Amino acid sequence: KKILESPCHGIKKKEEGGYFVTDQHRGVVEYNGDLEEVKIYTLPQGLRPHGITCNQDYIFVVCSNDDSIAKISRTTGEIDFLRFSDKKEEFGAAQHHANDIEIHGKHIYVSMFSVTGNWKKGVYDGGLLEININTGSINIILNDLRLPHSVRLINEKLTVLNSYDSMFYSWGVYPEYRFNGFLRGVECFNQYLFFAESRNRNSTGLIQKNTPATIDSKINIVDTSSGYAKTIMLPPSISEIHSICLIT
Repeated sequence: KKILESPCHGIKKKEEGGYFVTDQHRGVVEYNGDLEEVKIYTLPQGLRPHGITCNQDYIFVVCSNDDSIAKISRTTGEIDFLRFSDKKEEFGAAQHHANDIEIHGKHIYVSMFSVTGNWKKGVYDGGLLEININTGSINIILNDLRLPHSVRLINEKLTVLNSYDSMFYSWGVYPEYRFNGFLRGVECFNQYLFFAESRNRNSTGLIQKNTPATIDSKINIVDTSSGYAKTIMLPPSISEIHSICLIT
C-alpha cells in the first residue's frame, strides 16, 4: 500500500507510537500509528533530507546536499544546523555525502561516503561520525567502508551497512552477513534481522568485490539463531530502497 508519493529516504518509528518520514519536497512528515498524516515540519528546499532520528525534544535529519544535520524542535519547529565541516562553503557543494543517522543519549552517529569530504576526488573513506548534539564536537569512529548507509543501534550495539560491499558491519559483535546487492536499509525484531537490497548501484568506478552482483530489489530476513535466511522479492518497478521499518 502506498502511503506517500514523493522521494523519501528515511523513516523513524517514534517511541510513543507513529512515525517520522523524510520527504524531499516538504521536509519531515509525521504520521500517527494508523499511518495517517498529522503534521509537516518544513525544511528549506534543496537540502535533500535523508536519514532521520529523534528524541523527546528534537528531530534530527541528515541534509545530504548541505553537509549538515537539521535539528528541529518538536514543539516550535525551529531549526538549527550541525555541520560536518566547512567544505561545502569552500567548494559550493556538499562533499561528504552523508546519509543516515542514529541517536544514543547526547550523541548522534552519521554514516557517509567520506568522513574527510573527499569522495568526489576518489577517496572513499566512508564511515561514521559521532557528534555531540550539545556541543557540536565531532569524532571519527570508522573510516574504511565503501558507500555505507543505515547506521543503527541493535540491542545497544552500533552497526552499519557497508553498502557497496554488501556487508553488515558491527565490529565483530554480529556475524558479517554478506549479500550480493547494494545493501541499504536494516531492521531488527527478536532474533530476526531484515536487510534491504536495491537493484541500482552508484556509478563510482569502484571495483565490485562480490561478483556477480545482483540487480534485484528485495528484503532478506536472517534468523540469527539458526543462520538461515529467506528473501522477499519486490516488484521490478522498485529500483531503490533507502530505509525499512517494521510496523508491529
